[in-house]
Amino acid sequence: MALLFTLLLVPSAWFAWENRHMPQFGQAHDDAIYYIAAKSLADGQGYRIASLPQAPYETKYPPMLPWLLSIAWIVQPRFPENLAIATAIQWAMIPPFLWLCAAWFRRMGFSPAWRWSALAILALQPYTVMFAAGIFTETLYAGFLLGSLLACEQVRQRVNGLRWAALAGILAGLGYMARSAGIVALVSIPAVLRARAGAPAIAPDPNLPLAADVLRMLHGAPADAAQAQLLDTYLAVMAESGMGPATFTARTVASTRASLTSAVLAAWCSFTGPLHGGAPGPTLDVLDAAAAAAHDLDAWLEQKLKAGERIAGFGHRVFRGNDPRAAALRAALERMGSSAGRLQFAAHLEARLAAVLERIKPGRRLPANVEIMAALLLDAVGIPREAFTAIFAISRRVRAPWACCSMPGKLRVSSAT
Repeated sequence: MALLFTLLLVPSAWFAWENRHMPQFGQAHDDAIYYIAAKSLADGQGYRIASLPQAPYETKYPPMLPWLLSIAWIVQPRFPENLAIATAIQWAMIPPFLWLCAAWFRRMGFSPAWRWSALAILALQPYTVMFAAGIFTETLYAGFLLGSLLACEQVRQRVNGLRWAALAGILAGLGYMARSAGIVALVSIPAVLRARAGAPAIAPDPNLPLAADVLRMLHGAPADAAQAQLLDTYLAVMAESGMGPATFTARTVASTRASLTSAVLAAWCSFTGPLHGGAPGPTLDVLDAAAAAAHDLDAWLEQKLKAGERIAGFGHRVFRGNDPRAAALRAALERMGSSAGRLQFAAHLEARLAAVLERIKPGRRLPANVEIMAALLLDAVGIPREAFTAIFAISRRVRAPWACCSMPGKLRVSSAT
């Protein structure tokens, strides 16, 4: 088996040797940026592109590959002589990637014949061979992602679950440092949720739209078109929320001229607070409590208001009238008809709250806000409460990257593209 595995590596190794000086270097634009950033790291100047005629220096690319490529500049400071070393680094990613693929095929129950056939296709296909002699992040990223999914499978087996879960998170984080946080979140969140339910992870389908693929990977079946449209509406509305805590955090960190990666990581950390991204969760708790008190709902609401308690899901510090985001989500839910979940009861609760407020605090308004509408929507498409923050993060990182609004000196709110 070791001999067969070695033979599968021959084409990529031959191609890497024949093209060890990277004759196509610079034609893809990205490879030059990676390599310039690698030189900056090797020179001790930090992760930046020092040759750009602007201040502060910046790059939109994740730092893992430039960090690895900085080895080439340290070993051989002269260009283009050091491209041969960079080629060796790139090719060295292929064997562990193929080994992880073999482990994944084995975990998925492939027979030895099918496993080796699939591995041969991966090893010999033009893209894998081409990645051996060019500066690309795909192999590195795919390796981290596969490692994370394999660790999630170990969690599902309940074998040292906490350690494997930690490893899955670390590998997913390294995957983010290699290529894109949004894609890692998109794949790993449904995988982790399925692992907790004792179900195997499902690979993404590049032919499906984002929302439909998230629901498919989560539920294990093709998404209902109406539900996929509903989730897509949520992702678009959340992407357009403007200056939320995460975006504000990203901009603040970026304003110190910290790296773009640091700004995005800081934005991620803001999600550890329960009031950002996870805020829709408690609104369902309010609906549960209100449903339990449905026999005397007005008295329940009056007691809450007189005690000065906040009723999650109603009112907003900025939108004193109707929250336009809530209106968009409500309209999307109404189009679902009988599949809109608890929307009807939420509307009843909103009406009773308005009536009680008019009686005890005339002129005060607490209309339904975006949090309760988001909770109703996510609940209607089968997203568990504990995953609300993660799904919100997908909207902010995949549909409207914080990277687009945290570039120092050029701050701007991004669009859902």
